[in-house]
Amino acid sequence: MKKTRRALWTFIGVLLVLSGSGLLFIQSKIFAKFLTKILQKHMPADFGVTAQFSELSVKAIPPGAVIKGPQLVLGVKNKFNLPEGTTINAKSIRVSLQFLKLLAGSTQINAIKIDEAKIIIRLTDEFFDKFAKTNDQKVDLQKIMPIFSPPFRSITLLNSNIDLTIDRN
Repeated sequence: MKKTRRALWTFIGVLLVLSGSGLLFIQSKIFAKFLTKILQKHMPADFGVTAQFSELSVKAIPPGAVIKGPQLVLGVKNKFNLPEGTTINAKSIRVSLQFLKLLAGSTQINAIKIDEAKIIIRLTDEFFDKFAKTNDQKVDLQKIMPIFSPPFRSITLLNSNIDLTIDRN
């Protein structure tokens, strides 16, 4: 009985040490640099975003990621339906995931926090024409509204500036 109890406690101790070591490694700067290199190398070109950042780190509790020094420039066809040339420069972007969805085997973004960002959006006639009806020059708000209702719970801008320019003739 004593041997099985000792073996059980040894097993639990080894499991805790390995789990703790794994968590510390995932949250370390070494892993962050390794992950940054891999992500920058394999970023899909058809996403419509040119991205550069200084560091990407993974957080275990709460689950998510922190992107430090991101510089994003949107291309012609991007997933956000924003105009080409829209730029986001920030100190950091924190993305947190929904924990229960992770346990269920799917990934869903819970919240995004953008710290000290400078966001530049220039809306031109081309942008509005893309959403206009063919026989009417009025903007169809039903097509534009998905821009303002993202598929996550919240987005927070901390100490940020948004430069929105509308050029209409």
